[in-house]
Amino acid sequence: MSTTSDQTKVYFEKRIETLNDPDRYKTCLLSHKTIIRFLRHHGFKKQSGKYLDIGCGDGVLCKVFKDHGWDAHGLDISDGINFETDTIPFEDNSIALITLYGVIEHISNPHMLITEIYRLLENGGACVMITPNIKSEGLSFYDDPDHRKPYSPRGLSWLMRMYGFNSNKIGLWTVRKPTALWSLSIDLQFMIGKLIPFYGRNQNVPNFLKGRSKTMIGSFIK
Repeated sequence: MSTTSDQTKVYFEKRIETLNDPDRYKTCLLSHKTIIRFLRHHGFKKQSGKYLDIGCGDGVLCKVFKDHGWDAHGLDISDGINFETDTIPFEDNSIALITLYGVIEHISNPHMLITEIYRLLENGGACVMITPNIKSEGLSFYDDPDHRKPYSPRGLSWLMRMYGFNSNKIGLWTVRKPTALWSLSIDLQFMIGKLIPFYGRNQNVPNFLKGRSKTMIGSFIK
């Protein structure tokens, strides 16, 4: 396996430190529910199977999926893998669901990663990506020192079509709001994301600032 950059290694270590939160499981439980709800809204009905979290960090989201009946696996750079250059150690057509939560924007060249994702997914399997929407984030996207490549909804969908994913859905990443929100146009979804406060657990933040979403969720079916 090839070497990940020193900067990314330091970033990963500091990021893991920030996830040391007693409510971390609850947060990932909400993320799990939102991912599954988004998938079901767009016709993906599987409720179990082999699951892989790419860029799994502390592994808590992976644990939540396992607790909900999935054969869950996680992989990150702490396992010695470079997602831009290395193959992922699972068999072809073996995985029902793959998630990348806050990962794709850290990849300078996603060719190998997306090629591997397509190889790993079984027919009808889904890849879910959660990443900032550059149209909403603007230059604040680069406030994160390890952000490498921004995407718009159209750009992310186009990227995945290039690699054979033709059933692509993009929506606003949010929790505890009606599923019908995802039936609106993508521009209207993000307009709502700017105007209406969404769920937030931090009691020290004023309600009007909580959870204004600039992040998108995409599902891509093989």
